[in-house]
Amino acid sequence: PGRIVGQSVDATTGIRRIDIAVDSIESYAAGVVLTSIVGDVLLGSSESTPITLTSVVWPDATVEETLTSGGMLTVEGICEANGTRLLSYKAGFGISSISPNPASAEVRITVETVEEAATTLEVYNSAGERVYIERWYAASSSREIAIREHVAAGLYTVVLRSPARVDVGMLMIAR
Repeated sequence: PGRIVGQSVDATTGIRRIDIAVDSIESYAAGVVLTSIVGDVLLGSSESTPITLTSVVWPDATVEETLTSGGMLTVEGICEANGTRLLSYKAGFGISSISPNPASAEVRITVETVEEAATTLEVYNSAGERVYIERWYAASSSREIAIREHVAAGLYTVVLRSPARVDVGMLMIAR
């Protein structure tokens, strides 16, 4: 597989340059996928976009010539539950706030979601045991969750999980 080793955006043209290192290529035949890139896709409603190879650098000097031509970056594994949907980060995703923190009683956790999907908020103690869970079907929105259950003093991990994203925060309960 390949990996992104650098990226930049030209301030005047808005063209993004991504440098990808490919450690090995199994075949040199035309039409072969050379590498894959794993990550979040922000293509609006498109499932593919043109990609241009402007230069290829081979660490092995035995390659005499490399031809580059345009191609396509195609998204695979699109979630099609309730219709095709690609991520659209409107307000961001994650745990916005945990307050009060440290807490001694009720805790309010504010989260931002970016997709219409099953979402969970879980709280784990330092032994890795889940002490709280709340599930809901989220739309792209902000939500405040009040945890009123009595939990022992200690350090807790708060996990917000959707099908495409995970965010983690820390909570301290002091009594």
